[in-house]
Amino acid sequence: AEVRAAKFFYLDQLALVACGPSLLVYKLSLAAAKGTTTSLAGPAPPRYRLGHRWTPGAQSVLDVAAPNGWLSNTAIVACSDKSLHAYDLHAGRTSMAVHMADLAGGGHARPVRCVRLAAEAGELFLTSAPDSTVRLWDLRAGRSVRCFSAHTNRQHAVGCALSPCMRYVAVGGEDKAARLYSLQTGTLVQSLGGHPDVVSDVAFHPRLAQLATACFDGRCRFFNNYD
Repeated sequence: AEVRAAKFFYLDQLALVACGPSLLVYKLSLAAAKGTTTSLAGPAPPRYRLGHRWTPGAQSVLDVAAPNGWLSNTAIVACSDKSLHAYDLHAGRTSMAVHMADLAGGGHARPVRCVRLAAEAGELFLTSAPDSTVRLWDLRAGRSVRCFSAHTNRQHAVGCALSPCMRYVAVGGEDKAARLYSLQTGTLVQSLGGHPDVVSDVAFHPRLAQLATACFDGRCRFFNNYD
């Protein structure tokens, strides 16, 4: 089965893998086992084993996001049937399930291809879909609370990101530009051009006012002082 996403989870103790119709949870041992001897060639390879498999019922799991910098039991899972799940790995059950068709315009028109969490607020996360929208969701409310729609995305999976300061949302696009939105108002702040092709992903620097973009031309570009 095709692997569409993989993320470290639970302070590097677990790995989440979106594989075919399932979310696979692997238990990791990244350090050399106690009592083993490190050879001159380097440390022993990491060990892993499958600890859990969850199948939400869709044809494919398209993306997964989960915090790794602090202990959390929840993973956000996007599926090909236009559903979105918050899955509690400790309890082994879904704590939130959203089907876009039930939201009467308050969700995506096409399956979510990208899920991104807020770095400092585990209850907030972003989703991006090839319907030219990015949505901000609140786990506590169980719904989308803001929509960003001044970019172009009709075909490819493009990434999105929340800034560490929680002031901006960045998203790629198919019109050779990335967009920067105000998180508070949802309005467009800046269009970042200079790309010869689709901007497929974006990422904020964790400490500096810097945004990195990835483009279909095989290059990354860096934009400084977007404030």
